Amino acid sequence: MKTYFYPASLYVNQDSGYTCRYNYSSTEDFQLHYHDYYEIFLMISGSAVHLVNGKRQSLQKNSLIFVRPEDTHTYLSEKNFSFINLTFTRETIELLFTYLSEGFPSGVLLNNPMPPAVLLQEKEKDVLLSKLDSLNTLQWQNKEQQKLRMRILLVDIFAKYFSGQTQQPSAIPAWLESLCAEMNHPKMFSAGIDKMIALSGRSREHVARSVKKYYHVTLSQFINGLRINYIANMLMNSDIPILDLCYDSGFQNVGWFYTVFKREYGISPAGFRARFQKGNGKN
Repeated sequence: MKTYFYPASLYVNQDSGYTCRYNYSSTEDFQLHYHDYYEIFLMISGSAVHLVNGKRQSLQKNSLIFVRPEDTHTYLSEKNFSFINLTFTRETIELLFTYLSEGFPSGVLLNNPMPPAVLLQEKEKDVLLSKLDSLNTLQWQNKEQQKLRMRILLVDIFAKYFSGQTQQPSAIPAWLESLCAEMNHPKMFSAGIDKMIALSGRSREHVARSVKKYYHVTLSQFINGLRINYIANMLMNSDIPILDLCYDSGFQNVGWFYTVFKREYGISPAGFRARFQKGNGKN
């Protein structure tokens, strides 16, 4: 199969630094190719096989893929599918990864043999699709505004969906990773286990078994861990009263909250706040 080279000069708008377009298998003639720019694409409908770097990568609806310049790829399917892709320059990704700093796994994302991929929930896909669509509603003459909005969106995408990438593909089911990520929001973990079960669309027993298998904790330990971590950060970085943090995070029993916190940090919440706020120059 012949391999084609797609240059940024033709596939990335040189003024705005990106191009965002829809692709439909019914009208596209996909060729095996590589390019000198970066690309993110989101599967909107159907499914396909991503033939990339000599291997096959399954593309389901709601798949989000990060393609690097070194990746040689094309798409195969006997049925119709569609995706939206955002192409952007090398300079953009270099600036982005510098901004995200050492804690971000840029080396993993760039050096993995296969393009990093995540599977979004339906509502996550809808939100991201709306944000990508919004790039095409900006005034075409205002290139600086276009660059700004595109870079803000990329920070959001990489921080939200690719910051947890590891060298080896995760064995954790996509539905469970997505569920646990959603539970990180205070309004979710404060609602507790029942909210987690409702979001999962699965039985309580199935979720409990899965959390125990892949995260090695019970559902209560998982939820309380999120609450305690959140409270610890708020104790360091705010003056919100301890009891307010306790109740707002979902703890109903103050005594149990103090027990869980001290077991985790070896100190009372008040002592924790005094130690770290003093260390940060707060009195």
